[in-house]
Amino acid sequence: MAIIKKSLFCLISFFIFSFCFAYEIDLLSPKKGEWSNKQMLVINDFPNLNGDFFYSLDGSDPQYFGFAYDGPVLIDVSGEIQLKVAYIDKAGNVSKKEVSFSVKPIQEDSVENNELRNFLQVFCSSGIVNYTSGSDFSIPKQLFYSFSSLNMDELQNDNGLFMEGTILRLSAENSISRYIPCTVFDPTTNNYYRFVIKTFPQYAGVYTKKELPFSIEDWDKVTFNNRDLIYKIDSEFWGLPDDKPMIFDRSESHMISWQSLDYSKGNVVEYYILPPKPKIIYTKKDDGSIVYSVEDLSGEGAFALSIFSEEINDYQEQFKQIGIDAFSGEKVQNSMKIGVFSNSVYQGCFTAEYMINKCPPSIPVINASAKSFYSRQNVRVEINCDSSDELYVALSEPCTIRNDGKIYNVNSEELKDIHVGDYKKAKTSKFVINWDPKNKQPVYYKIACYAKNQNNVSKIAEYQVIIDKSSFYFDKNANPENAQGTVENPYTNFEQCYNELKNVRAITLRVKGDLEICNNYILESNLEIINDGDAHIIFKRNGSFTLKGSTLEISKCRISNDLEIDSKRNVFSDLNNSSSIYLMRLENAVLTLNNCQLGFDFEKNGTVIEAINSIVNIFDTIVSANAISYVSFISSVKSRITLQKSIVTTSADVNVVISANEGFVTSRDNSYTLAGHTGRVCELFSVKASFIKNTFKTVLSNETQIIDPIYQDEKTELIEQENQIIGL
Repeated sequence: MAIIKKSLFCLISFFIFSFCFAYEIDLLSPKKGEWSNKQMLVINDFPNLNGDFFYSLDGSDPQYFGFAYDGPVLIDVSGEIQLKVAYIDKAGNVSKKEVSFSVKPIQEDSVENNELRNFLQVFCSSGIVNYTSGSDFSIPKQLFYSFSSLNMDELQNDNGLFMEGTILRLSAENSISRYIPCTVFDPTTNNYYRFVIKTFPQYAGVYTKKELPFSIEDWDKVTFNNRDLIYKIDSEFWGLPDDKPMIFDRSESHMISWQSLDYSKGNVVEYYILPPKPKIIYTKKDDGSIVYSVEDLSGEGAFALSIFSEEINDYQEQFKQIGIDAFSGEKVQNSMKIGVFSNSVYQGCFTAEYMINKCPPSIPVINASAKSFYSRQNVRVEINCDSSDELYVALSEPCTIRNDGKIYNVNSEELKDIHVGDYKKAKTSKFVINWDPKNKQPVYYKIACYAKNQNNVSKIAEYQVIIDKSSFYFDKNANPENAQGTVENPYTNFEQCYNELKNVRAITLRVKGDLEICNNYILESNLEIINDGDAHIIFKRNGSFTLKGSTLEISKCRISNDLEIDSKRNVFSDLNNSSSIYLMRLENAVLTLNNCQLGFDFEKNGTVIEAINSIVNIFDTIVSANAISYVSFISSVKSRITLQKSIVTTSADVNVVISANEGFVTSRDNSYTLAGHTGRVCELFSVKASFIKNTFKTVLSNETQIIDPIYQDEKTELIEQENQIIGL
C-alpha cells in the first residue's frame, strides 16, 4: 500500500513539474488558413531560449521524426500541411505546438496587373521580405493588409483589421531588427497571402570594443582585473586595488591610470577618462517613432548605445542613437536592455520599455433611427468612438431630391457628387444630430466621421439617408410583408396608405398599377396621387372618398369603378330606391383632377362628385359616366366648380353633367356629350357662372320638347360666349 501511495505521489509530482515548466511556443508564422503563397516557419523567442526546436510537416512527432530548427526557414511545400513543432529544454521538458494550413500557390506570371505581379514576386517564392529602414515598401492599393497575428478565420470575421494598400515606411532612425508577419487580401480574387518582413537598420553600427584592464558594472562599480598592473585614481597614489569592486561617484568624471607592476624607467602609463553618468534622452517623434540618445555635455560625441542580444548574450553593434518604429497598422510593445558605451567602453545599461501604436482606432459606430435608406420620420443619428479616441465629424448640406420616382441608394451616381464639408472635432467621443427637414420634397443627408488616436486615424464611416415625409409609393405587385410606403418597399393596398395618412398633414402617393378603393375612406389630410406607371384607381364595391377639410389632387391617372354585381344584392343601391350614390364627396375640401381618364358605370343612379362648400378643378380630363336611371358628374352646393379643356360624356335616362346650387361655375374649352332620354349640361340655382367656347352635343330620345343645355333660375348670373350646340 505504501508503494502504491509513493508511486501515485511521484506520478502527480511529475505532472505538476511538467505543467509548471511547459513552455508555450510562440509561433510567429505560419498560421491556420488557406494561403496563396508558401509560408515561412518563424519561432518568435527562438534566440532567447536555451533548448532545441524540432518540426515536422506531415503530422509526425517532430521530436523523433522531425527537422532541427535553427532559425527562420521557408516551408517549401504545397497542399495540405500539418505542422508540428516541439521544444525540448535542457531539463528534458517538452512543449509542442500544432498548426494545420494549406498552400495553393498562385503563379505570379499569370497575373496581368504589372503592379500586383511585381509585388507578389517580392515574397511568393521566398516567403520573406528583407526591408531596410527608411526605404519604401509599397502594397498596391487594390489590396488590403494587416499585421495582426490572428489566423485567417479570425481575420475574415473582423474586416476592421485590414487596411487599404499603401506605401509603408519605418523611420530611417530605426535600429531594431525584427520579424513582422503580414497578411494581404486581394478582394478581386479572394486570395490571401501571408509573408514575413525582416527589418534592418539603414546603416550598420560599430562593432569596436576597447579592451581595458578593468570592467565597469552597473555604472558605479569598477573591478580591476589585471593584477599585474598598478593603478592610480585621479590624484591619488599608485596602488593595487582590492579584488572587490570599487564604487565610483559617477556624478563627475574620473581619470584611471595604470602601468606595469614591475616599475622601470620609461614605463608606459596609460589612462582612461571615466565620464560622468550621462542623461538618457527619450524623444517621441511626430511620426510616432521613438529615439533614445545620450546627452553629451562634452560635445566630443564619445557616447554610443547598443542593444543587448539574448542570442549571443552580449551587446551588438553600437549606434549614436537607438530608434524604434512600427509600420502603419502595427502595434509594437516590448522592452529591451540598452548598453551605454563611451569611447567603445561599456559604462552601464538601462531598460527601455516602449509602446508604439500605429494601429488605426476602431471605426466609429453610427446608429440611426432610420432602418433603411429612405425614412418617413425625422432621423436621429448617434456616433460613438472609444472614449480614448478623438471623434471628427463632417456633414453635407441638406440636398433636395427630385421627386421623380427614381430609386436612389448609397451608390447612386447622382449622390456621389454631394460631398461633406470640413471635418470638425467633436466635443466628446459621442456625437448626436437630429435631422428634421421642413421641405415637402425628399431631402438627402450625409454624415462622415473618423476616430483619431495620436497620429493614427481610423477608416471613415459614412451614413446616408433620404428623409421623405410626404412621398409615398404604391405598387400592387410588391411584397406586402415589407410594405413601408418607401420607394424600396412600396405599399400594396390603400389601407396601408390610409393608416399613414391619418398621422400626417399631407402626402404624395406615387401609384404603379391598380389602386383599389374598397371602403369609404374619410380623408382629412391632403393627398396627391401621381401616376408612377400605368396607375389605375378603381373604386370597388362600397368604395368611395369623403374629403373633409382636405385636398385631393390626382394627375395622369385612370379612374373607374367596378360594380362586382352580387346576385343576392345590388352593389350600390336597391333598384327600387331612387337615391343616388357618389364616389367622391367633398366637405369644405378641394378636388383637382389633371390630365386623367375617368370611366364610371352605375347600376341605377350615380353621382361621381358631390361637393359642399368646396372647390372642384377639372383640367385636361376625359370623363365617361353611365347609369340606368340618373347620372351626374358633379353635384355641388355653395362650391366653386372649374372645368377646362376636358371632355365629359354621360349616358342615362336622365343626364345632368353639373348640378350647382349657389356658388360659382366656370367652364371653358370643354366638350359635353349627353346620351339617353333627356338631360342638360348644367342646372344652375343661384349661381354665378360662365360658359365660354364649349361644345354641347346630345343624342337624346326625347324629341317632344326643346331642352336648353343650361338651365338657370332667376337668381343665377350666367355669361355665355362662343359656345357650340349640336343636337339640342
